[in-house]
Amino acid sequence: MGYMSENSLYERIRNTVAEAQQPEFVSEVCQELIKVGGSDIGNIRTSLALLAEPLTNIALTLHRHPEYREVGLRMFEELILLNIRETRAALDILDRKPMKIVTAPFRPRRRRKKP
Repeated sequence: MGYMSENSLYERIRNTVAEAQQPEFVSEVCQELIKVGGSDIGNIRTSLALLAEPLTNIALTLHRHPEYREVGLRMFEELILLNIRETRAALDILDRKPMKIVTAPFRPRRRRKKP
């Protein structure tokens, strides 16, 4: 059996999810990776850190499928609880609320002349 990089594993899993071929299998594999990897997924000193972004993306992709919405959400929440930097960054982007800031131009007040 040949060596498979994390990126090629991620690409295969992501394509499987995107094509809705086997989302149940993908969700089970990813949940097991999260369970086994635990906090090492967020530790840049380990090779499991390379899975942080792919797992986050897969969780979000699963969340977009109506049948796997709960599974994707649960995976995303587990990654947040593990304090995974990439998941927190995704959450920050998702939580952004565009604010329309309207500033009134500065107008000097007219002062009345004293009689």
